[in-house]
Amino acid sequence: MIAGAQPGAPLGKEIFVVKSETGRAFIRSFRQFHKLRSHMDIVPGLKQSEFMVMGTAARIRCNDPKKQIRVSELIRMTRMPAPGLSRTLRSMEKKGYLKRTQDPEDRRNTLVVFTPKGENLWKAASHVMEMFYGELLARFGENRIEELISLQNELYKTAVDILKSDKQVFQKEFLQMAGGDTPEEPDKTGSDAEEE
Repeated sequence: MIAGAQPGAPLGKEIFVVKSETGRAFIRSFRQFHKLRSHMDIVPGLKQSEFMVMGTAARIRCNDPKKQIRVSELIRMTRMPAPGLSRTLRSMEKKGYLKRTQDPEDRRNTLVVFTPKGENLWKAASHVMEMFYGELLARFGENRIEELISLQNELYKTAVDILKSDKQVFQKEFLQMAGGDTPEEPDKTGSDAEEE
């Protein structure tokens, strides 16, 4: 059952209101995790975007510590816009955490190389985050965490199944309410290119 605003209703807070209390509580439970970001300053001086870049680089090299880190791969894995990632890398470079160089095998690619200072910073940051998650696990309980993970995985699979099986129903409903109008396609020109 799809609940939402009626055609012609003015834009406002009611536009995406979910009518059931359970639905609203469900949305609130997910949104509150975004608020955690304001409390996640347990790594002093490291911006969230910088932490994301370092964590992504660590994931790239988890199986091969010598693997080259390409900017294009950071864009793909962090899902950060290229200009935003470029600003973050430039800031980290100024702080002495990394250097950017051209790939000798393909000069069209830019490589990210972490300095000893950057490597030490990531080791300290990952250690502190491991402490945090260890404390969270201890307080919440490992069994409850495992149950939560299982439920979240099941919930995700259910959501994907709904979107796969009923996507055309949702699209038809949208087109009827929007009077057949569809939004313009976003311009993707240059979305994968790094801004220098």
